[in-house]
Amino acid sequence: GTQDAASNTISYHSSQFDAANSENPLPNNYTNETPESETIFIRIENNENTACFSTGNFNLIINVIPEAIDTSLYQCDEQGMVDGFTTFNLTEINDEITASIPERMVQFYTSLSNAESDTNAVDATAFNNTSNPQTIYARVSNTTTLCFNTATVTLETSDTEVLDYTAPSVCDEFDSEDGLNTFNLNTIATDILDGLPEGLTIVFYQTENNALLEQAPLSSPYENTSAYTQTLYARVENDNACYGISRVFLNINPLP
Repeated sequence: GTQDAASNTISYHSSQFDAANSENPLPNNYTNETPESETIFIRIENNENTACFSTGNFNLIINVIPEAIDTSLYQCDEQGMVDGFTTFNLTEINDEITASIPERMVQFYTSLSNAESDTNAVDATAFNNTSNPQTIYARVSNTTTLCFNTATVTLETSDTEVLDYTAPSVCDEFDSEDGLNTFNLNTIATDILDGLPEGLTIVFYQTENNALLEQAPLSSPYENTSAYTQTLYARVENDNACYGISRVFLNINPLP
């Protein structure tokens, strides 16, 4: 506190008895002997009269390092050509890396040294790989204690393809001839999956970029937002790994 440090001597002990009797002082560079929490006892004495002293204690707290699980992420090789390069939404694997434990923050880096020093984090929502496959690093931090751990993330593109699909045309609605109508996306999904391997799922998006990054998914029934014709994008997944992205063409016929 406000006392003159030069007028007093402080020593640390493993028991109140040792502190009170000035016995068995601990070294200043001390490694705790009890896991996670240990009580240290203090002796502070007046240098002019060592019989004048006080004792106290404090706790050493060792926080557990958060778990960080090595993970792989597969993304569809889209954006015009199959070349092994595409955009990844890394946040899709946050739960896998952290085992869905709360109070965790995940950041991504292209090197282990950057992850450990917390420098040059990449944009997790839109990361463009530079090799295929590519290994990047996740830094998992406990948001309360700030302790962290690292994990490797393997990014790989999928060159499987799903054919484009033209939905059966529907007629414009009576009394609202505006080129808009509703479509059952669940029925369209069943048609697209016909003949594909078992266990695949489909989510629909308005843009290809949204399909790549899994942002703003559409629900069924869906009303088109572009009059008479519109293209949606169906993302086919196999256990959160992108299997393929196809275009879905919607057509509304005008009333005669």
